[in-house]
Amino acid sequence: MGEPDLPGLTPAPGGSAAAPVLHLSVDDVLDALLRAAADGGRDPFRAPELAFLRALHARTGATCDLYLFAESGAGRIEEVPDRFAPALAREASWLRFGFHGRNAAASYGAGGVSAEEARRDHDRVRAQARRFAGPEGWTRTVRTHRFQGRADVVRAWRDAPHGPSRLLTPDDDRDEAYALPPAARTALRATGAWADPHDGMRYAASLPRLESDPDPVRTAAAALVRRRAAGGPARICAFTHEPFLRSAEVRARLEALARWAAATGVRFGAEEDVAGPAPVAPRDDAPLDDAARASSVQAPDPPDPPEPDDSAS
Repeated sequence: MGEPDLPGLTPAPGGSAAAPVLHLSVDDVLDALLRAAADGGRDPFRAPELAFLRALHARTGATCDLYLFAESGAGRIEEVPDRFAPALAREASWLRFGFHGRNAAASYGAGGVSAEEARRDHDRVRAQARRFAGPEGWTRTVRTHRFQGRADVVRAWRDAPHGPSRLLTPDDDRDEAYALPPAARTALRATGAWADPHDGMRYAASLPRLESDPDPVRTAAAALVRRRAAGGPARICAFTHEPFLRSAEVRARLEALARWAAATGVRFGAEEDVAGPAPVAPRDDAPLDDAARASSVQAPDPPDPPEPDDSAS
């Protein structure tokens, strides 16, 4: 999985703000935090999944968003202890938490929970994440479970305090994805981005999940070339799921992708992080309503709004 020889992928000099952005994220997160809490310790990085991500950050500068369930077979998000807050707050510059869903069974699509329930699920996860990770450890770039969200649900999330400003779309052609209209799907395939002209929500396409892609470096580089040619933003979004962070194969793929990004000047983070520090060189010495939306036309992807003031909520 070496660096691909793809014409048109020219890194921006010196890691400038014009450089492409790689957003890394992990879905279905909760069990690792609960296991780390089980022995009464104060260090969430006792969890092998989080320890791997911290070592990856130390070696490459990679940042990562973790998308949380409120409930799983292992327990509830309220069981993640306050004592984790100092350790997680110290790492908030590169490790953030976001909303994924109530649990694996909850549906936010057609016939699913009401918009009011969906808003309560979001607010529950947000409140708990800010409790155990601090206000700076919350991200507004979100991927929901099964990419679900009716138009009324998306509006409810958008209007929540510190609600999503961007939703990450599927790595396949499933029909249920946020009830997106045909124009959105066309734009996302071509440029990797779309903004809803009715509710202002922005969308970004996900690359194939790491557990199913044997060469994510080539996939990411090719996606950047295509999106640049189509006039889209130089943004790529790669992801996996918490259980796969225990897979040596998936860890190797994630590390190869992060090392390629660091070596070629691709910046890490969500879009609002583009103006952040320049990427570091890889290191080896660190440890490891739906009808209205359906009739919409493609809208340009506007710039990110400023993050809301934490003191106001």
